[in-house]
Amino acid sequence: MNRPSVLLALDGGSSSYEDALTAAGFEVLAATEPEAMDRIGRDGVDLAVLDYDRGETSDEALFAFLHTDRSVPTIVLFTDEIPDWAVPDAQTRGDEYARTPNPPEALVYRLQALLIQSGGTLPGVAAVVRLDGAELEASAQGTGIRLIATT
Repeated sequence: MNRPSVLLALDGGSSSYEDALTAAGFEVLAATEPEAMDRIGRDGVDLAVLDYDRGETSDEALFAFLHTDRSVPTIVLFTDEIPDWAVPDAQTRGDEYARTPNPPEALVYRLQALLIQSGGTLPGVAAVVRLDGAELEASAQGTGIRLIATT
């Protein structure tokens, strides 16, 4: 099963966020790594997190790129005001906006919700594995689940 990919463009250290997202089953791409940007241009990305407070002049262009052709659901983090270039409109209706600071676990939950809203599947959740008569097996977060219909 493919892991959903998340582009992280954060202010300061992002290792705790990377660790939390990796543990939750996401594939993390740091915007500071040149190969990450090449990959996004080639393969795309499922979700993105942009921290307006990092003050990168390229953030506006990155946000626009993520919303060209296939709009990537994005969480924009900010301290005081949503940046003008990220103001919600019809093209960014799947985005979310959150004030900082935002703990790593909270970001994981927000990204999981955003993934579900955009029609994606949570990491570690398999679709129907086997359907045998009235017995259904599936797995969620590595734990087997068996449902048996009774009459």
